[in-house]
Amino acid sequence: MCDSIQIVAYIDRDLSSEDYGDCNFPSEPLDAGVSTSADFRFHFGISPLTGARFKITPLGMQHPINKNQLLSYGRIAAYLIEVNVPACTIGHNRQLVNGVPMAMRSAILLLKTWLAANGCTKAGLERIKPKNAVLVGVTLTYLYAFETAALARAALFDFRNHSEAVMNKGRKGSKTKPPAFSIPKDVVPIESANTFTSYVRQREWQIAAYIKQANQPNGLCLPLDDDGLEVEMQALTERTLRVEVTVHAKWLRDEQLHAIEAWIGRDEPYARVFALLRLTLKLDVELRKKRLKKTTIPGMALTAIEKKFMLYHRNGGTVYDHKDRCNYQEIAWQKFYSAMRTKVRDLHKIDLDTPYDIQIQFISPELSELLVYPGEHQPAPHLAGYQYSRITMPVVCRKLTGFTDTLVGRGFGVSKFPSLSGRIGYQGIAPKPGWKGGFANAPKC
Repeated sequence: MCDSIQIVAYIDRDLSSEDYGDCNFPSEPLDAGVSTSADFRFHFGISPLTGARFKITPLGMQHPINKNQLLSYGRIAAYLIEVNVPACTIGHNRQLVNGVPMAMRSAILLLKTWLAANGCTKAGLERIKPKNAVLVGVTLTYLYAFETAALARAALFDFRNHSEAVMNKGRKGSKTKPPAFSIPKDVVPIESANTFTSYVRQREWQIAAYIKQANQPNGLCLPLDDDGLEVEMQALTERTLRVEVTVHAKWLRDEQLHAIEAWIGRDEPYARVFALLRLTLKLDVELRKKRLKKTTIPGMALTAIEKKFMLYHRNGGTVYDHKDRCNYQEIAWQKFYSAMRTKVRDLHKIDLDTPYDIQIQFISPELSELLVYPGEHQPAPHLAGYQYSRITMPVVCRKLTGFTDTLVGRGFGVSKFPSLSGRIGYQGIAPKPGWKGGFANAPKC
C-alpha cells in the first residue's frame, strides 16, 4: 500500500568531529561543480535498478532557536529522502503490497547508493540506520479492481462528484480555493478513454483518486519483460480505481506514527490513515438522496426559524448567506448556523453546507459501500514476482546492498551508474517452489 515516502534519515548523533571527518558525508554529487553558496541544495539520485529518480536534501544540525528545524548549512546531521519506492525498486507502481517499514528501509538503501557513489566511506554508511529515521510524509495507496475499465471510470466519476459536493461550500465572498477539485479541470465525458485525477486537500492530509493509464507523462512505469504478463498487468491497472491518502509530518507526529517501529507488524496504522478518507468525504454520514417535498417541512422537528431556513435551502438558497444573518453578530450567527446545521443533518440527513440540488444529484451512497478498508493487497500468485511485493523486496534490498558495497571508496559519481537505456522491462522474481500466494511465512513489511 505504501507508494511515495518522505523520511529524514539521521546520522548517529554521538559522532565526534574526528569520526565525522572519517565518514566523508557528501553534500552534493562529486561532479556538481563549484557552488557560490554554502547552503545545502537538493539533488537527484538515480536508482541503479530501474533508472527512476529520487530526491535527496542534506540537512544540518539542530537550529539553535527553532528546535523543530535543522540548519541548511554546516555539518550534515541527516538527509531528507523523497522517493517513489515501487518505481525505484521494481520499475512500476501499478500494483503494490509492501508497507511503510520496507519502504523506509528501501529509501535508506537507495540513499546509501548515492552516498557511496559520491565518496561516503563504509564507516559513514554504517552510521545511518532505519531506527534513526523519521517519517515526515507517506502516501498509502488502496486499490479497487472492477470487472471492466468502464466500471472503474464510473466509480472515479462518482468520487469526483461526491467529493466536490460535500467539500466545496461555495459561500459568497469566500477567497479560499475549493478543497475538492480535479486535474485537468475540463469536464471529461464518462464514455471517454481519457481520465483525470480527483483531489481533496486538507491541512494535514491529501486524498487523490485516479485510474493509471498507459503512456502517461512521468508515469514511472517500466514494462514487464513478459509481453503476455505486461498486457495482463496493464489491463488490470486500467480497470482499477486507485485511492491515495497522503499524510504529512504533523499528523504523523501527533498520531505517534513517525517512527518505523510504529508500523512494524501492525495493520492498525494503515486503517487509521484510511479512516481519514471516510471522515473527509462524510462516507459514514447518511445523507438524503430522495427529494424532499415542501409540504414535509412544517412537520419537521425544527423551530420556526429553522424551518424557514430549511425551506430556503430546499428552494436553492445558501443559508449561510441568508439576508437575516445581519440580525446576528458574526460570532453569534456562526454558532447558531453550526448548531442548526448539525441538527438538520442528524435528524433529517440534509447538509445545509451542500447546495440542495447538488446533494440530491451527486451524493453517492454507493461510494460509501465501495470505499471500505481493503486491508493489504493480495496479488495473484503469477503476478506477485512482478510487483512491489513481499516476494520481490527482499531480493531488491540484497541487490541494493550489494551495489552499494561495490561503490564504497571508489567515488564513482552519479553519472557512473549503469545505463538502463537498453532494458526492455522488469524480469520479475520467481517465488520459491510450492508458493501459492499466501503470506503467512513471507518477510514482514
